[in-house]
Parts: sequence; C-alpha cells; structure tokens
Amino acid sequence: MKRSYSVIRNYKKFKRIYPEFVVFIKCGDYYYTYDSDSRIMMYLYRVFREDMSFRIEKVRFKEVLYRLHQNNLNVVLAGEAKANEFYTPLESRYRKVKKKSKDYYDVTISSVMSS
Repeated sequence: MKRSYSVIRNYKKFKRIYPEFVVFIKCGDYYYTYDSDSRIMMYLYRVFREDMSFRIEKVRFKEVLYRLHQNNLNVVLAGEAKANEFYTPLESRYRKVKKKSKDYYDVTISSVMSS
C-alpha cells in the first residue's frame, strides 16, 4: 500500500540530503519549511510561530530567495521526487544564521510564555 504524501515527511527526507540548505517543499500554491529552517525564516522576517512552520506563496519565492541569498544561505526547492538547488554566490553562513535564529526564537518564545 502506497503511503500518502506528507509535506513534513518530504521536508525531513530532503533535509537529510541538504543539511546546510534552507529547504522548501512545494505543496499547492505554497512552499513550506519546518524546524530549524522555519526558525531562520522567522528570524529573517521578524515574525513568530509556535508550530515551527513557515509558509510562503509561490509568487513570492524569488523575493524570498533574494533575501536568503543576501544572508549567504543556499536554498533547495523540492517537490515529491526532485529538488532544485539555488546557491549563494558567497560562502554559506547557514550555521551562523541558524544559531542567531535559534537565539531569536528562544527569546521570543520566552517572552510569549511569560505574557
């Protein structure tokens, strides 16, 4: 029996292949990212979501890609079976931005929980 498509399962599959890329998964008219990559997006866009997901509309992908490349982050846009890679022209800063985004998320969730 074939398993149904799961955006999160697909994200995790591609994240194992591309551990130091921001991974987006195509689903309908949106691209989704989760876990540490969603924290990076929340940090860059100064928003907060407790559920650790981030969604963008397909029509905004070029704008988001530009912003990620400004921060020296490589990006993967994946469907069910294949992925497109978008490399920053400079050395990736994934680990540095990931650390900053974790700190941002931790401080933000602390302030939300104390309110």
